[in-house]
Amino acid sequence: MSRYKVLLYLLVPSCVAALILPVFTFTSLYPAIDNLLVSNAEHQARMVAGHLATYITVPSGDSLRPGDITPDLRDEIAKLSESFALEKVKVFSDEGEVLFSTSQDEIGSRNDSEYFHTVVLRGKNFSKMVSKDSRTLEGRAANKDLIETYVPIRARDGVAGAFEIYYDITSLKGLLADLVHRASILIYGVSLVLLAALLASLGKLSGSMAAREQAELALARQRDETEKLVAHRTEDIARANQQMKNDFQRVQAAEQGLLASEEKFRLLVEQASDAIFVADAETGIISYVNRKGQELIGRQAVDIIGLHLLALHPDDEGALYRKIVARHYKSPPAGRTLTVVHASGRLVPVEISAAILGSNGRKIVHCLFRDITRRLRIDEELQKADRHKVATQLAGGIAHDFNNQLTAILGNVSLAQIEASDDERMMKRLHATEDAINRARALTQQLTAFARGGEPERRTVALEKIIEEEAQSVVQGSKVSLECAIAPDLWPAFADPGQVGQVIDSLVTHAANVMREGGTCRVTADNAEVAEENLMLLAPGRYIRIAVQDEGSIIPEDRLSRIFDPFFSSKQKGGGLGLSTAYSIVKNHEGQIQVTSQVGKKTTFVVYLPASSEQGSVAAPEGIIASIEGSGRILVMDDEDIVREAISSLLEFLGYEVATAVDGVAALKVYSDARAEGRPFQVVIMDLTVPGGMGGKDAVRKLKEMDPAARVIVSSGYYSDPVMANYSEYGFDGVAPKPYKLEDLGRVVKEVLTRKPA
Repeated sequence: MSRYKVLLYLLVPSCVAALILPVFTFTSLYPAIDNLLVSNAEHQARMVAGHLATYITVPSGDSLRPGDITPDLRDEIAKLSESFALEKVKVFSDEGEVLFSTSQDEIGSRNDSEYFHTVVLRGKNFSKMVSKDSRTLEGRAANKDLIETYVPIRARDGVAGAFEIYYDITSLKGLLADLVHRASILIYGVSLVLLAALLASLGKLSGSMAAREQAELALARQRDETEKLVAHRTEDIARANQQMKNDFQRVQAAEQGLLASEEKFRLLVEQASDAIFVADAETGIISYVNRKGQELIGRQAVDIIGLHLLALHPDDEGALYRKIVARHYKSPPAGRTLTVVHASGRLVPVEISAAILGSNGRKIVHCLFRDITRRLRIDEELQKADRHKVATQLAGGIAHDFNNQLTAILGNVSLAQIEASDDERMMKRLHATEDAINRARALTQQLTAFARGGEPERRTVALEKIIEEEAQSVVQGSKVSLECAIAPDLWPAFADPGQVGQVIDSLVTHAANVMREGGTCRVTADNAEVAEENLMLLAPGRYIRIAVQDEGSIIPEDRLSRIFDPFFSSKQKGGGLGLSTAYSIVKNHEGQIQVTSQVGKKTTFVVYLPASSEQGSVAAPEGIIASIEGSGRILVMDDEDIVREAISSLLEFLGYEVATAVDGVAALKVYSDARAEGRPFQVVIMDLTVPGGMGGKDAVRKLKEMDPAARVIVSSGYYSDPVMANYSEYGFDGVAPKPYKLEDLGRVVKEVLTRKPA
């Protein structure tokens, strides 16, 4: 090739390049830079959005809500805004509502633009370069060069929302424009220099063409070798990268397995039914406490962690617990109940077991505290029940024998009063004798009420009137004033109204006795719902809660624990059976009775009685039979001669013909013989218990087999047998508790005789 052709080939392209370069700069280079900026910004926006999306958890099929914008997400947006020159970041819901924006005034606004709903919410990215002083897609005037990018937030079933990210490219765009401008000037200068150099070198070019061709061939060979080497190295790097990726996945899987194992252990410990404390074996400083431990102490974990184990126990016994903690709770003192201090100041009895474990090169003590409050309460109730069982058996036996004697005495006094009705002096003495008998009778009634281990006559009953009348009758005539506060919507109780009245009588009597110089007795009644696992040892359900509070002296703690024991009294005078009787009655009703006595809080007895699901009412008093006299034949069975004679005298006085028998066997024979002779008995009165013989319980069954129409009355001074409470279930037609007067016996007999057969 001639040098002129070479010059021509070099000169023409150089001139063309000099002319085309400005056009190329404005038509291709600047748009290419813009596209590069937009592409780069969109790529970074996807990365930023993908990173931010990890801070959002979107349920399947759901959309973003304001509650999904967590504080961690806000903090991360703030950090990324500083690191990536983000001018603004927004988070949209799938309905176009702005849930979050770095400009607070935009939160709550909506984006109803077509591009947002037709492009972004269909899962596509959308970007636009916004030049300074132009408007964004949302119509906002831009005071900087920006790139506005929308990146959808994907859920499992679709798009849950979108990020809108503004990149500030003012400085970057200016830098690139300046770089292009300088490059253009440099290119123009270089072109002119090249043209001059070409003209100056033309002479030398011819001689160097061959050398250049050879150099080009050598360069090509070198390039090929370099490309092969690069390809080889690229394959090595790819293999290393894949190996690193595999190693990373294995480490990640191992970490996830470890985290899952730790989570299972944490859930197991947190859901444990006992309190668990973990502390350093050497320092005793607590490093972990589970949920049950927080409940046991009454504090949050943040308040417990960092404390010494000694802080869990009473300060006034520090010397004892220092030794126990130093031995890591091994071999605690025999016969000593360990306690921890609740945040309220209450001491909670606990059982403690501990083990020393190794963890990260140090020893820790793993302590398990079990609350035994309920168990101690059960033990206490069982001991109390045992004491009551012995006492009730003794009281029942005494009352039974005493009532037999009183039956004879009271019956004869009743007859004597009738026969001596014209002798005023004799009547006065008989009335005094009757008063003394009635006082003895009241004592036996208290004994029998205490000894009633049988079933109470429970029914649905309203307690409002019973509570008020019993309490008022006790304080009447004393220096004690009464305040009653009964809930207007008080539930009816499933109870024996007579026995409930006895409970109120005993509690108010105790209050009156400790306030002999005057004071106020407050009686309240309301409804209470009792949950499971309660410390009162009650079955869960609805209860009526009755409280009796006095203003007397505080009962010492050692006396308080024995207040319901038989024959134990907290006052100078008293038989000590009133509160024991109340305790027995409440227990027989499947209820609970408690007492508290603290300085400044007075003494309060609280009774829980089961509520009934039916509507209660107070039964009207039974009608009084106008006349108790009658006629007919009556058979009396009792093993006590004096009782048989007294009952016979009373019945004969009322106009009845009486025959007697000492036990059930004899009574059955007398009854059978009378039927055979055509002179049957209209009523049979049977003693419930006959030592060494057949009593009324067995005799009435055989008698009913003999004569289903027989009318039988059970008579006893021993109320512990359930027959006295539910006599009809055992075949009896009436009940006559001993002792009784002429009127009492006559009324029962007349009622049984006049009752229509079932």
